Amino acid sequence: MWNARTVTVWLALCLLIQPAVHSQTVLFWADKNQGSDDALLLGLRKTGYSYEKAYSYVNFRERLVASSWDLAIIDVHNLWESITRQEILARVSDGGRVILTDWSPSGDIPSAFGFTVQTERNQPNLFAADSRIWQGVNSPITLFDAGWTTFSRSIAPAQGSTVLATYDNGDAAIVMANDGRTIFNSFLDDTFDDSTREARIQLAANEIKLVLDPPAPVPERSTAAGMAALLAMGGFSVVRLLRGQRA
Repeated sequence: MWNARTVTVWLALCLLIQPAVHSQTVLFWADKNQGSDDALLLGLRKTGYSYEKAYSYVNFRERLVASSWDLAIIDVHNLWESITRQEILARVSDGGRVILTDWSPSGDIPSAFGFTVQTERNQPNLFAADSRIWQGVNSPITLFDAGWTTFSRSIAPAQGSTVLATYDNGDAAIVMANDGRTIFNSFLDDTFDDSTREARIQLAANEIKLVLDPPAPVPERSTAAGMAALLAMGGFSVVRLLRGQRA
């Protein structure tokens, strides 16, 4: 017969092996682009996550505060709208997930997203620094200026931040912070051509997945041992159950 111990074990096993449910919703906005489509928008489509695209700063801001989005993505290619900047800062402060592209970060943006601004501009290549966003992408990726005065800006990670990509001189290009809830891209999102299109789209898709569905941490030895013991208990209980049914 099923006893309390057997039921408990099987419930625990079901929790361990149940698949993740991907129901995240994303809000996207880019204020302007000069050439290609935005890599983050194309990468977002590739991920299969549900998303909506805002059509103005006001529309983005209204949607941002009206719904509980799992992720907000904003490409600042031209100039910030100050009220929207404050809403993004508030969202990060409240624990929300944000991916931000900004060619000239200033004010509270650097500290909120875990970096400091450096002097070097317009470095042309991105190099891998963290394999989690470079799966399926060859390093380096060349950036193509679509007609901007500044299309990339060097940054340096703050304490506790993680560098995901670097520039030619070793300065940071992509930084993740806030316990993995935010990613900052210090290069414009439309700086690619046909030769780098697929690489940029895949890199963007990997960024989005890393924020929304980060890889599960490798269990420590004690945790792994506990899971093995639980599995063993489950197997033992099944054997006892089957023997009882045959008796």
